[in-house]
Amino acid sequence: MIVTSSLARGLLRDAIARQSVCSSQAWERANKAGLRAPPSLRRFREWFAAHERTFQSSAILIAYGKVGRRRCAFTSYMPAFCEDDQGWVLKVDCLHIQCEPGRILAAACERLPITVCGHALERMFQRGETLEWADVRNGLADALLFFCPAYRAYIEAGHVEGPLPASNGLLVGRVADGVLELKTFLQEGSLRPRYAALLADFRGLLAANAEAFHFGVACGDPSAVGLITACITAKQHRWLQEPHQPGVDWVSEAWASRGAELARVG
Repeated sequence: MIVTSSLARGLLRDAIARQSVCSSQAWERANKAGLRAPPSLRRFREWFAAHERTFQSSAILIAYGKVGRRRCAFTSYMPAFCEDDQGWVLKVDCLHIQCEPGRILAAACERLPITVCGHALERMFQRGETLEWADVRNGLADALLFFCPAYRAYIEAGHVEGPLPASNGLLVGRVADGVLELKTFLQEGSLRPRYAALLADFRGLLAANAEAFHFGVACGDPSAVGLITACITAKQHRWLQEPHQPGVDWVSEAWASRGAELARVG
């Protein structure tokens, strides 16, 4: 199956319309239910399940778990689509709740310092050869799992480029004014050698430290920051200090040439 640029653009528009409605409904359900802590330790699992049901239709990523013996944490990463003169942009709102039996310890919703431009989302449809937003969302969930510690590592290392691993490739972009701006998606299997090596190293980190990464997205644990810092500052990845240089998109070029040829014939 070949997903053309125009088809990917339409798929993104449809996904944005659906997900915007789902997100609004989720926030309405959350506001209506109110914020209550589980009354006992035995009710933690039920409390997690109820909050997961509230946000599961719209969230990019949901993470939760117990912190120590008496506290629990729930975090939902929600999409926030915006349109500017450059097109669509995906931003991410993070709802984080910590509580203990009968008491909310902390509750906050903040916008993360990350954006994914419409072009990158379209390329996730196109280069991933999928018609389903669920596939794109899964790739974004993988990227957010890595983003939480990676953002701090990129900032502290002073790197310009800040790639994030997705389920089937890399989201790449730049760090600008304290925000990681993801500009495009590169499909696994067609990566340049240095990107392929970086993706392999990132996946190795995730596989060997799965608990630290998953706990980090739920509770903000910074233990994975040092692991990523060691990886991105290694000699073979020094090129991350330079901005990304886009390659030739041969599929889009071919379809553009075909469209021009048909227009001349017509």
